[in-house]
Amino acid sequence: MEAAASRQGWRARLELGFEANDVGNRLVGSVHAGPLRVQKTFDLVQQDGTPGPCAAIVLHPPGGIVGGDELELEIEVQCGASALVTTPGATRFYRSLGDKVGEQSTRARVAAGASLEWLPQETLFFDGTRASLSTRFDLEGDAHLVAWEIAVFGRPASGERFECGEASTSLEIHRDGVPLWIDRATWAGGDPAFGAAWGMRGASCVGTLACVGAGAEGLAALRCGLESTQRGNSAGCTTLGDVVLCRALGDSSREILDLFTKLWQGVRPTMLGAGLDPPRIWAT
Repeated sequence: MEAAASRQGWRARLELGFEANDVGNRLVGSVHAGPLRVQKTFDLVQQDGTPGPCAAIVLHPPGGIVGGDELELEIEVQCGASALVTTPGATRFYRSLGDKVGEQSTRARVAAGASLEWLPQETLFFDGTRASLSTRFDLEGDAHLVAWEIAVFGRPASGERFECGEASTSLEIHRDGVPLWIDRATWAGGDPAFGAAWGMRGASCVGTLACVGAGAEGLAALRCGLESTQRGNSAGCTTLGDVVLCRALGDSSREILDLFTKLWQGVRPTMLGAGLDPPRIWAT
């Protein structure tokens, strides 16, 4: 299906389905409307030589989101399957004209015995944007999840700060209909929270890494990884029931992406049985 752009912006939707078979994991469903596609899939091999997750790279060909755009991504990981979803580059919310909001929503259902690794590259909120970013995971039974999101406010490399506009973010994790963790925030341009000690402390980037099914061993692995990076008080981790969380502040999205990559590689063997090399798309 194809959808044309209108004065109201792009409307795009992508539905992905993953299943396990005798030789590994595969993408069995990919339905799209508008400019949201799977750029490529890979059959990953874990560091112990066993089949890894099916990796899908999700691409938004226009290259950015503006006021009036609406992007929807639906992911379903069937029982026993393993999937890794990432992006080829940063998601960009550009400056908005007028009061129209650019929206991107992701919703994933992970069946019992399945696992999802949601590892997108960073999201850039340009100065003057009006943006809404929402992500929800619905887990069933003993499903496992590793997910991160990295937000960058303004364009630090160009000296641009987030002085005007507004960005709303939401990250939710549910298991069998019961909320495990809900994190919602509204970031207004020029808000004192960006400079406050209780807020961003002057940093331009913030990242959240969440692991479900990691247990005490996973928490120990994450803390060990943090200690080895000597990040001091710019990153920390804790546990909330079955969810292990890590937060990080920084002045560079690459700095946080590299940190989360290291933590993911450290916790993955305890959660999913074996290590995995980072997708090569992150190095391009």
